[in-house]
Amino acid sequence: MKTLTKTLTILLMLLLAVSCSKDEGLLSTGDELSDVLKGAKAKEIVTPLSMSGWSNYKATVPKTGTVIDLGPLMGDPDCIATLFPDEGHWYVLQLTEIMFPGMERNVEFPIKIAPGGVVTGYWPETWYDWGNPPEGENPDSDLISLITGHLGCDLHGPGVNKGTINFKGTFDGNALEFVFRFNGLDNGIESTYGPGSPWNLIDGPAIFEFSFNLYVD
Repeated sequence: MKTLTKTLTILLMLLLAVSCSKDEGLLSTGDELSDVLKGAKAKEIVTPLSMSGWSNYKATVPKTGTVIDLGPLMGDPDCIATLFPDEGHWYVLQLTEIMFPGMERNVEFPIKIAPGGVVTGYWPETWYDWGNPPEGENPDSDLISLITGHLGCDLHGPGVNKGTINFKGTFDGNALEFVFRFNGLDNGIESTYGPGSPWNLIDGPAIFEFSFNLYVD
């Protein structure tokens, strides 16, 4: 009887061991599957993607409580774009933004899309405004100086880096959304857009959010 009991106990222990081993195998498979899916997401853009959407330019002025929200400049969509695979997790977003009637801005944004869908990048050194020579080629018209003149504010903060502005965002395979966030301080100089520019309403420090929201066509 003792021998039978001992034998049954050993068999039960073996069954439990096999069961635990199978459970661990399933968990391991799940983790591996998760890694595979993440890898697939990182590699899913293998051909250019046509996209469209809109841009938005916003500033919040804590001192006065003023919110300047320009919304889409020329309706919806006011942007058309193509996302090209480049190298590794890097891509090039060729974007045309309709700024005003008869005036377009063309920018090729370098974009990094991590496996989890986190997007990072920056405004490139050279871009094109319709009817004008390439911006960024003239050292007297660099990006930060140009934005400073447009806004009538001196720029600072973590979004301003090495003569450009950085952006962060997300991409889920359909929606590509990214925003440039930086701070500014009113320098008392009128916006280069003229006396009617809403940026002249800024008094004191301001928080800027320039965003792009694009969707696969």
